[in-house]
Amino acid sequence: MKSFCSAPIIILLGSLLVTAGCTLDTPSTTNQVAFRGNDLLLNEVFTISPDKYYAFSWIEIYNPTPHKIKWFDETKPAAGFAVGSGGGIVHTSDDGDSWSGSLTASQYGNLNSISMANADTGFAVGDGGSIVKVTKRSAQVLNSGTTVNLRGVSAAQDQQNRTAFVVGDNGTIMRTVNRGASWVAQNVTARNLRSVCFVSFVNIYAAGDSGTIFKSINAGTAWSQKIVPEPFRGLNFYSINFNSDTGWVTGENGTILSTSNGGGQWLPETSHVGATLRGGFFSPGQSQYRRAT
Repeated sequence: MKSFCSAPIIILLGSLLVTAGCTLDTPSTTNQVAFRGNDLLLNEVFTISPDKYYAFSWIEIYNPTPHKIKWFDETKPAAGFAVGSGGGIVHTSDDGDSWSGSLTASQYGNLNSISMANADTGFAVGDGGSIVKVTKRSAQVLNSGTTVNLRGVSAAQDQQNRTAFVVGDNGTIMRTVNRGASWVAQNVTARNLRSVCFVSFVNIYAAGDSGTIFKSINAGTAWSQKIVPEPFRGLNFYSINFNSDTGWVTGENGTILSTSNGGGQWLPETSHVGATLRGGFFSPGQSQYRRAT
């Protein structure tokens, strides 16, 4: 009896599937949109909650100059500067759609880093002790008082552009508090320093060769060295960035180290690459970063 009743039901369901449900239609060509050329167009929409947002998309920007670009810094609204070899300085005021290289001058030498104190003024540093004060319309060579190669600069966010820190070879750390008119230098190590991060006058950090990380808690008057895990002590660090007490360094062999207590302890992160990581940026606009566990 069970088998006898099941057969009509199966036949009925099959008929419904054939005669009802979805249909596949080929629309007429009169309403189709015609695309010019043979390029493939791709579009993908992401919906991500703010607490799970990460950099999921990268856009390559064309370098309009013959100079190798070593460092970039941006300001708001939608303005940015980049510096590089041969005194290259380029500026954009339209979010990278166009760039002007009118500030480039060979007498600046190779420039390695730039940091903006505000939307109008910043400091660039480079080989042979070069320090250049940069605005949208001009570039002024400053007297650094040194001839060592300068690798990194961090300007305090200040409309008066009064304070900036510079680091370079042979453990050189330099500071200005008078808009670059004069620089006070000190040497805290024999190793080259390549990056500096001004968090506040309470906390300033520097990083460089052979696993070197230094911290100042008194406006750069004195510096104390921080200890990194033993496997990373022979590697060169190229960037250091902080948001409050949370920070990161990047360097050789794809190294990323992070700290959540102001450099008291550093823990390795997995970058999944073996290349040297020469720069990093973490938005100061985020009030909190959480480390995955």
